[in-house]
Amino acid sequence: MDESKDEVRALEEGLCLDPEKSPTSPTSFSLSTTTKSLQKTQLTEGERELIFPCAAVGSCPKGYPNLATFLDSDENFMVYRRFGYLQSRLLLEKQDELHKLEKKLDSMENYYLDKTANPLVLQTRDLTEEEGAPQRAVLFKQIEERFREYSTLLVAAQHLVSFNKPASGDYRSVVNYMKEVGPVIQKEGEWVRHLEDLVTLRSGREHAWLDSGIEHLLKFLQQKLGLKKIIEVSN
Repeated sequence: MDESKDEVRALEEGLCLDPEKSPTSPTSFSLSTTTKSLQKTQLTEGERELIFPCAAVGSCPKGYPNLATFLDSDENFMVYRRFGYLQSRLLLEKQDELHKLEKKLDSMENYYLDKTANPLVLQTRDLTEEEGAPQRAVLFKQIEERFREYSTLLVAAQHLVSFNKPASGDYRSVVNYMKEVGPVIQKEGEWVRHLEDLVTLRSGREHAWLDSGIEHLLKFLQQKLGLKKIIEVSN
């Protein structure tokens, strides 16, 4: 029993899924060998809920637990908003703050240049209090803080731009799930309708363009030849 408890504590951080059995259906989860062996141990109800929070989409209560499990059930469904508009607003906000600090620095340097009538105030950092050394130090501290914030946002925005758009088939799967299951209230599920703002965490594939071409060909054949059912190929 002590060994079983040790296994319980070892897996308390969460559920392990078998990476070699990636599900194609959100209801076809596979538990890892370690987790399967753990199921044979005598666990209390609280311990089992801790270790097996939602082994399958169907076993999760309707709501965010079910939605989160569905999105995590397959890399094709890992679709989220990048909030491009808010990125732009934040970047513009920080950009303007830096612009104002830039102008403030120019004004400060011109002020002490006129006050001292000494061109060396622009040629050295070894300034006196009368030449504005304390004020200059405070201003550069503000500039550094704003610049760090701005550069962090820039790098994050650049990283998000490199994310791929979800394939049309994957997007439809997520939309259909949201429509049919309705895991959250309507206004909190509207994010899925922002197609132009959605990205997928799934990495791109070398021949994704070929899959996309096949998908369009199948759609064409379905429309022109009247085929009842064509298997969707998602890129």
